Amino acid sequence: MYKIIILMMFPILLSACNQGKLEQLEKENASLRSKIAELSETEQNRFNKAVDVLNTANDLQSYRKAEKTFGDFIEKFPTSTYLKSAQQHRQQAKSKADNIEKINQAKAAVGTLIAERKWKSATNMARSIKALISQEEYQSLIKNIENERYKPEKTTIDKLVSEIYELQHSHSDGAWRKYFEFYQNGRRVEVIGYSGGFGFLDVKRKSIKVYGKSGCANGESVEVFYNNTDKVNYFLNLNPDRTQCGGEVYRIIGKAKVYSDSSDIYIQAETLERI
Repeated sequence: MYKIIILMMFPILLSACNQGKLEQLEKENASLRSKIAELSETEQNRFNKAVDVLNTANDLQSYRKAEKTFGDFIEKFPTSTYLKSAQQHRQQAKSKADNIEKINQAKAAVGTLIAERKWKSATNMARSIKALISQEEYQSLIKNIENERYKPEKTTIDKLVSEIYELQHSHSDGAWRKYFEFYQNGRRVEVIGYSGGFGFLDVKRKSIKVYGKSGCANGESVEVFYNNTDKVNYFLNLNPDRTQCGGEVYRIIGKAKVYSDSSDIYIQAETLERI
């Protein structure tokens, strides 16, 4: 019985062995063909292929590949008439790759510094790669830093007025420093303002008076200057007598500041959206 089983399995085992040998032979043949092709390839062909790799490179990986390709050429043909050119191309590829690495590392560092709110360091890091990137890309980096640094604080007009009033009338050193910083630099805010009715619009000053609570003249009020927004013509053509008190509602993003000749707050609007 065992002899019969062994005899039945023998062709299968033989076939498996033959298949394994066949695969091994195919691998060896492929390796030999590759070596033959490499040996038969002229230095001019190798150099031209390396140039093609460099000319089509457009990212870190492809420039590093070009750098290695020229390095391999220099190692294989140290006395080639293309040696000097190959060295120059290798250096070109290396410089491109190094610059891309530097840019990527700097951008990542800018993101980390923004998260840590280290604004000066983030700006300096962006400046360190200014010469390596386009003007548009550099300006985008700087704008991103500034947008995060001065990201508008979502608040209300009543809360803003109340907070600044307390700082103005506090006798503590900490409060005074906070108020002085606000007086010097202002604060970028996003608020909802309710307006409309008689006297809310001043087209000469390009400003409107808005209140902090819904309804007619409810809550604290601030003057909002709209001269830097796209609403100049809108208000120029608006008849305030036809507006309802409290019926004009705006989402305002801008810099809250204090008048130089009073303690009142105003907002220099960047955007003024009617909602």
